Amino acid sequence: MPASSKGYFGGYLERNNPLAPLDIDLASNTRIIYRFGRYLLRNARPAPSEARAVHAFATANGAFRADVLRRLGGFDERFRSDEGGEDLDLCLRIGDEHGPGSLRFEPSAVLRHHFDTDPRALLRRYRSYGMGAARLYCKRRNIPPTVFPFPLLVAGLLVWSRGRATRLTAVLLLPQLLFSNGCRNALRQRSPAPLLDCYVKLAEEANLNLGLAIGLWRFRDRQRTGTGSE
Repeated sequence: MPASSKGYFGGYLERNNPLAPLDIDLASNTRIIYRFGRYLLRNARPAPSEARAVHAFATANGAFRADVLRRLGGFDERFRSDEGGEDLDLCLRIGDEHGPGSLRFEPSAVLRHHFDTDPRALLRRYRSYGMGAARLYCKRRNIPPTVFPFPLLVAGLLVWSRGRATRLTAVLLLPQLLFSNGCRNALRQRSPAPLLDCYVKLAEEANLNLGLAIGLWRFRDRQRTGTGSE
């Protein structure tokens, strides 16, 4: 989990852990409508914290059996250091071989990860995650890439508002409904700071979309062949 640090963005990372595991229900269905429903639920309720089987997790803090890693060939080195996706790719390959539920999340195994809390670094990191998602899609065409709809929705509504005060106010309040965890955290912590979280989430998701688009363009030749090689 993120290490404690001062300032708004340090608190944001603690409230919105980018290292949180992906839950096992994602393994049951790859249809867009199903995944969109899971996305809405994740934005509307706190993340579970109990020990459980998971679909995948960030390898910032992970342990694997050495014989399993040797058999699978370890991490796919085609995923570059300025991208994400190599840990998700490894978890998916483990799931392919050993079935859903073969990975588990243990909340008592805590490792503090020190993130750069500069806003530019945060957004740059999410662009790299999007590029990693594009490479993963080139490698595994059975899993559609995730496009986050809320930044597109809000951008379209901002254009629609045409600067009119009433419309603009409604559009600026909409993210509070789309990402309601911020309101919940503001009430629980008795602080207004979490009310800004929804706007940071929008910026993160916009950069994920941007990184995905850049990656799909960069890897377009490999999309035709269905490989992730250089």
